[in-house]
Parts: sequence; structure tokens; C-alpha cells
Amino acid sequence: MGSRPIDGKTCARVAKAGCEYPHYCEPEFRAWTECGNAAERTAVEVSYLCRTVPSYGLRVVDLGCGAGDRAIALAKAGFRIIGVDVCKAAIEEARRRAVQQGVSVEWHVWDGSDGDDWPFNEVDAIVYLHAFGSGPDAFRLRLLRKIRRHLAENGMLVLEQSLYWLDRDYSPEANEKRGGSSTSESQYRPIIAPPRSRNGTSSSYDFHKLSPAELVSLIRSSGFVIEKVDRDLSPGNAAAAESARTQVVARRLPSPPASLAVAEWGRQSPSQLDLRYASDEAELLDPSPAEVWQQVIQSTAHLGSELVGNYPVYDPFGAERGVEVVAEHFGCLLRSPQVTFAAGVTGFLKYLCDLADGAPIVAPELTHGDLEAWAVNRGIDVRVVPDDIASVRAALETREFAMLHLDRPTFTGQFLDLDELETLIGFASRAGTVVLIDESSAPYPGPAYSAVRLVNRVNNLVVLRGFTKAYSWGGLRAGFAVASPELASRIRELVPPLQIGELALHAVLRLLRAGDVFSRLRAHIHMVKPQAARLLASCGFRVIEGHPSLPWIAVANEESKAERQFEQCGIRCLRPASPPTIASPPPVVRITIPLSNDRIALFNRLLRGLQETESTCQAISVQDRVRPGESVRFPYE
Repeated sequence: MGSRPIDGKTCARVAKAGCEYPHYCEPEFRAWTECGNAAERTAVEVSYLCRTVPSYGLRVVDLGCGAGDRAIALAKAGFRIIGVDVCKAAIEEARRRAVQQGVSVEWHVWDGSDGDDWPFNEVDAIVYLHAFGSGPDAFRLRLLRKIRRHLAENGMLVLEQSLYWLDRDYSPEANEKRGGSSTSESQYRPIIAPPRSRNGTSSSYDFHKLSPAELVSLIRSSGFVIEKVDRDLSPGNAAAAESARTQVVARRLPSPPASLAVAEWGRQSPSQLDLRYASDEAELLDPSPAEVWQQVIQSTAHLGSELVGNYPVYDPFGAERGVEVVAEHFGCLLRSPQVTFAAGVTGFLKYLCDLADGAPIVAPELTHGDLEAWAVNRGIDVRVVPDDIASVRAALETREFAMLHLDRPTFTGQFLDLDELETLIGFASRAGTVVLIDESSAPYPGPAYSAVRLVNRVNNLVVLRGFTKAYSWGGLRAGFAVASPELASRIRELVPPLQIGELALHAVLRLLRAGDVFSRLRAHIHMVKPQAARLLASCGFRVIEGHPSLPWIAVANEESKAERQFEQCGIRCLRPASPPTIASPPPVVRITIPLSNDRIALFNRLLRGLQETESTCQAISVQDRVRPGESVRFPYE
């Protein structure tokens, strides 16, 4: 707050007075905050904040506002300000100054470390200057996560680690002259009293000066993405270890459930034809899931009631009864610990982010980002790379990632073959990286194409399978993980037991026993998909067909043009549910091709209408279409 430290006599008087924060105690705090060039200091801070938080009218909290000069100046600049400080005397002085200057500010006396009952709800930005640095890392991490919970989506944190409030002229050499005990860049032992004393007695503490890299790591692990790191309130002036004042500007990353794919599902406007999924694919399976379900019910004595009443604590992960079925389905030898059944792939993605043990996770930018959303919420560093094997390998070469998360097939329908995949997994193993592959969308080519067939040939692989895509059994909430033997026990440590119900387990095992039930569906997709691709191309869309057995087509979506065109003609497309660390998902969407006659007819009619009304709609040449097996780099890579 001030420009020079409090001396020992002042500290003693303050501690005797019982004030929690000595530099605010009357009458000392007023003299201390008014010494030096406080007005100039406030002007520099406000100028920096106005350039950093440029949208006036936002609701901004000045956390640790002291006597209110900065908060009042920000209110004059057009922000809606909430001033918060732990000291009643400081807030009373701030309130007096605001009234004197005719400025409206909401003031609160409050300690941010006490519980979650904060005096404000969701705000657009939180400014926390000067005061960050005291206390252990666990205390600071907890405070940062509380700050994050009170920021609006994409809300901004401007945090400063500063020695200014201790001594304007801090340096390691100056610390030695004052009799400080250390010249280390990371430790400064001030001679002032502790910042808080609950019972009127004082206790010693260390002000821990983090390096810029340490500070960034702490803020990132609290669920923020870093925008910039400045020194001495000078934008573009990169902070260094010797900086007396380091400012970090960060944006709040969304938290579950808002950051999960399910949250996006209901945000789009109504449409005549929803092509985010295929409601008509299950009827083309042989046998169909409906027939399998009837078989399950009819095979029981009381329409399944005995299954619902069974509580198999002897087989909490379903593997004792399921491993042989899974092994036969994929044509490989598996042992019971390698298979874990649970309530769908969505649940697995929550629990298995902890396979990284808190270390960084890497994923391509179009990966279904639920695992990354949970990882960020746990403070795990998540990095994204372009959707190509070269970029993934380059990331693994750094040896800093504990987990690689892949979708197979990818959002755009690319299906890496097993030989290439095994090579990549082996490369990851040598880098000490676990590979988790989400095969939720992989049933269509048949079980022989699954990465499950690799789990015994590598030591670092986990494969997830579900029953939503193709089977249309999402409501059954069933899925399973198959792991390399070396990882099997880790899966059981992280995934809660008894996640899958008995009725669901019996149904999916019977479905797996049926083997490759997709022949008729694949044949139909091979017939319909090229026609759909030609129609989309004739409307001016740049199509990415992907694997021929997959019932969807990706479409380039620069500046959201394709999405707007689909919406214009009454079609709802699927946006990528990318990791939350990506500010703007790559410019691509996809549609699931209609399979039934009625949906095909409606699809044709809606797109023909777009053809007739879009003056710029021209057929593109065959060479402009991306075909399966081509080596391409999309615009977003």
C-alpha cells in the first residue's frame, strides 16, 4: 500500500492495538498510505488497468483496495467498482473519500481467505494488486480458485506480485542492507509484523517471492489461461526474476458442467433437421439393439426384475462376467483386471484425467474436451496441438506430458490405422506418456479396427468404448475401459466401483456377443455418404469426407459461414467440443448424414433451397474435396 516499510515501533503499537492488518491501523495507516507519491502511483496503476480491462461498464472488484484511491479512480473511469478490504479502518476511509469526491463505489469489509461466503457474486474482472505473495502455496492456490469461482465466463484476473508495499526500492542487495536473511530471488523476510493476527498476538511469516514462471504456473493451475505477464505496470515489458512488480493478466477457464459437451447440446436454436447425430442408424444393425433388448427381457423370469435386484459386490467392475465377452468381440486375449465397466465414456473421462498424476496433458485441438475440462478444474495443465501426427510427436519429444488424449476417429473422420497408431503409442511410451484413446465413435468399421487389439502389445494404453454411437444406447449409461496390464490397477484406483447397473451390463454383453453387427449399416453408409458429399459440395461447402464407413462429413467453417448457411436452411450441425483452453475452436463443423428415406428427402429439400437462394453457391471441382486417405493440412492447422 505505501512507499516504505513500517518500523518496529509501529509494528509493536499496531499488534498491541489488536489490528489484523498493521499497515491500516489508525492513526498509522493514514500517514503510511499518504507518504511518498501515492497520487502518481495510483495514476500509473489506473492507466495500466484501463488499458488492460478496456470495456468500461464492467463490474470490477478491487480486492485489497486499502483506502480506496485506486477503486475511486477506476469508478471515475467508467467501471462499476466493488472495493474490498480486510480492514474496517481502511474501508471507512475509502468510503469517506468516495463521498467527498461524489463517486459511487460498493464497499465491503471482508477477508477473502474466510470460506466461500464472498460479499459479491459473479463479476467481470477482479483486480488484486500489491498484496499477493504471503502465506504458503496451498493458501494462495485456494484463494486463486475462489477468485475463479466468482468470475463470469471468460472473466479477467489482473494479479500483481509486488514488493512495493514493503519497500519501493526492493532488491536483494537492499534486503541485505536492511539486515534481511536471504538474497535469494524467491525468499524475502520482511521486518514488519505479520499481516494478520487473530488473537492480538503476532507470529513470524515469510513473504515468498515467486519467479514469473512460478507465478504463471500457480495461476494456470488454478484454472486460468495466461494472456500476458508484464513488469512494473508496463504492457509489453516482460517480467523477469528481479522485477519488483510483476503483473499477470489471465482469463478464467470455464468449469464443469458449463465446459462439458453436454452444456453445448442445448444452446443452438431449433431446426427442421438435427444432424448432430443419427437417429436412424440403430435400425440398420443386425441384430438391432431393440431386438437385443427384447431378448434380454424375455430371457429373464420376471421381465428383468431379478437383474435389477441383484447387487454384485463380488464383481464391482463387471469384468469377472464381461472379460471373456470383450476379449472374443475384439479377437484378443484379455485378463479380468484389464477390463472395467462403468456408467458411460463421459464418466471415464472425468475420472481418468487423474492418470496424469497432476502433470501436464496434451491433446489435439479437435479432441472431445471433457477430460480436459475436468483436468483444468483439478488444476492440471492442459496443452493443445494441431490435429496432425507430426505435431503430436513433436509435443511428446519434449517429455513434459504425462498423458496424451486422442479421439479415434477424429472429429473430421480421420481413422489412423493400427500400425501407425502402435508406432505412435510406442513413441509415447519411450517419452513416459500414457495414451488414452476415446473410441466412442469407432464401432462403425467393426471390432477388428479397434485399438483394444493393441493393449497387450504396448504398456501405456487405455481404450474407452461406449454404446451411444451406432447402437443408440446412450440412455443405458454403459461403457468400458480396456487397459494395458501395466495400467489396469490404476484404472481401478480412479474409477468408482458398481458404476454400471445389472440390467445395462447384461444388455451390453449380449450386444457384444452378437459380434460385428454393422455390415448392413456400413453398406448403407457407403452408398449414401458420397451422394451427401456431392450435394454439399454443389452448395459451395468444402467437405472433408473422412473414413468411408463413418456416417458423418466435416465441413470447413471459416468465419462461421458454413454454420450460418446450415442454420439458414434449417439444418443443425455439430460444433467441435474442444478442450476449454482453446479460446476459439478450429473452423470446422460436421453433419451426420441422414440414412432413412424420410430424413434423406428432407435433407435434399433443405439443401436444394439453399442452392436456389444462395447467389454465391457454385459447385466446386472434385479436386477441392478432401478424400479418405489423402495427406492434408486443414486451414486451422
